[in-house]
Amino acid sequence: MTTTLSPIQAREALNQKMADSAWAERYEQGDATARQEFSELTRASAAGSGAQWSMAGADLLRSRGFSPSEIENSLSGKTPSDDEYQTARTAKQSLMSSKDFQQRYSDGEPDALGTITRHNDVITRWESANRGRS
Repeated sequence: MTTTLSPIQAREALNQKMADSAWAERYEQGDATARQEFSELTRASAAGSGAQWSMAGADLLRSRGFSPSEIENSLSGKTPSDDEYQTARTAKQSLMSSKDFQQRYSDGEPDALGTITRHNDVITRWESANRGRS
């Protein structure tokens, strides 16, 4: 990745990558390039000042329908449980295999954007916390 992204831009870029079913499949299958992009975007999304991320992040998450407790969990980096992670992964895979949902997401439908953002948030927080765990 050659462009420097703000934490919010990196999170949005990650959401877009994960919404791309071909990219998500490559990532799930362990494609080195997709894994590298995921890692770089995850790191970039966590960079910047806490205040900058908190304010902009809270606004973005609120606009995507996150509840106050979901925003707090996301911004604090609270690690989701293994069950929450598996539920988010399974639900996201199911949604992204639906042509109807893919179209709604591509069209920017608020519910679709919020749903994928919510799943990506859980997945990203869990994977970040469990990196290198055996």
